[in-house]
Amino acid sequence: VMQQSMSGMGMPKGSDREKIFVGGIPHHCTLEMLANYFSRYGRITDAVVMMDKTTGKPRGFGFVVFEHVSCVEAAIADYGKHAIDGKWVDVK
Repeated sequence: VMQQSMSGMGMPKGSDREKIFVGGIPHHCTLEMLANYFSRYGRITDAVVMMDKTTGKPRGFGFVVFEHVSCVEAAIADYGKHAIDGKWVDVK
């Protein structure tokens, strides 16, 4: 599986406590779009949009790693409100 990652290292770094899963992202969603959207919750240390290694197209999910757990809690608290480019996304 290929990834489009801020760190360039594949799966994002950081403990699971600072990481959120983002599912159902639009297929045209870029790493920049994902990071820009979630930056409202705090400083992002890494992020990744998972890509299909065969087609090179986004797989519809990714991860965001924040500097602090409080950012994760704030993002999860807004669970029903998340939309990237008009499409609701699942945050866990």
